[in-house]
Amino acid sequence: MESTAGKAWNQGVTAAHTAVKEAGKLLDPSGKNTSETPPHGEPSKDHAHEKLGFEYAERAWLGDAIDVWYQTPAGEKISKSRGEKLFSPSKSPGDPMLSYGEVTALAGDFFGREPISDGSTEAERELRFMSAFDCLRNEEAKPVRDLVDYLNLQRRALDENRPKWWKETTAEALQTLTEKLTFSHSYDWLAKHDVDCFRDSARDIYITGHSAAIRHASTGSKTEDQLVEAYFMNAFADHFLQDLFSAGHIRTPRRALGKAHPQDYQFLAKAMNDEDSFNGLQVHNVHGDRWQAFGDKRLVEKEDPENKVKCKEAVQVSVDEVFEAWNSRKTREEADFESLKVAPSGPSNVGSTGLAPLFRVRHSGGDTIIERRVKVDDRNLWEFTQEYDLDETKAQIRMLREVEGWDE
Repeated sequence: MESTAGKAWNQGVTAAHTAVKEAGKLLDPSGKNTSETPPHGEPSKDHAHEKLGFEYAERAWLGDAIDVWYQTPAGEKISKSRGEKLFSPSKSPGDPMLSYGEVTALAGDFFGREPISDGSTEAERELRFMSAFDCLRNEEAKPVRDLVDYLNLQRRALDENRPKWWKETTAEALQTLTEKLTFSHSYDWLAKHDVDCFRDSARDIYITGHSAAIRHASTGSKTEDQLVEAYFMNAFADHFLQDLFSAGHIRTPRRALGKAHPQDYQFLAKAMNDEDSFNGLQVHNVHGDRWQAFGDKRLVEKEDPENKVKCKEAVQVSVDEVFEAWNSRKTREEADFESLKVAPSGPSNVGSTGLAPLFRVRHSGGDTIIERRVKVDDRNLWEFTQEYDLDETKAQIRMLREVEGWDE
């Protein structure tokens, strides 16, 4: 006999799939595509539509586990209930529909335009950041609600240990749902052009977005509406702060792989991301704290407790800094962002005493050269070569992925 929890789960699945059907997909409650010819074709084996980095459920959990501060008319500092709905797109009248964690999880992966990190100056990056933020800020209510309802099933899948259902249904359904968004590129487009979440790019974007949120909070009228708008912007920026804690982002040379292997960079970057996320990396921050960081699908697992604590701490400090700017009417310089001092310091925090990366970048004269680990299946051997067969490399990666269970 089906349990009450099981019935609730299946009812939730059916309800969420209704939005997908309305968008033109034919999905049954098991998540299988029942249309004869998927409108966008099946995701290729090598170029999966999956985003790289922490997943929606992990990001939303982090953002909804912190205190979002407000001030009473009497001047008392209080926190909203964790996970409370705080924000709405400007074209969504009525009660707030998005929590802090939901905005953080939607940013970049589901709402965005051209890569923010492609901006050559801070001013250009801010324009790109605000353009990405406005994709969510200015959206209609229904497509946002449909997308969030569907994505929140992943949070339940995480709680109820149903990753197989989520893995089988995610990519095509999300592609369809995001095609209904007015301003943003689709899920598939954002996945294929995802360079913002890696290495120094994520740090730069967080600095840009956090700076904009602090500036907004500290200027204009000292009203709750002004503070809420600053929090909305900061929740979007915190997506990239969280990226700094994903082991698969610390040293994956995403841009260099894209230039060296334009047809296969997604497969190669995802392989390196998944390997480091699965096995973990030793990291440290400017305070001298050292810990083992894992990556996507592993943040809330028991193997990654310290990384989870550190990431949550950084997000909390990020929110605190916005409130302090609003309350004091003072901005804060980048050098004083305490949130970044909690995060791993950057790609330099992994040395040759750790696990050898699958790929690394070497500069020779004016050339940028991608080198591969000599033995794909031996991470303890720090030997690299620029002479490698791409098809053979991909075959070895597939075998290693299957043996070690990176996708489990």
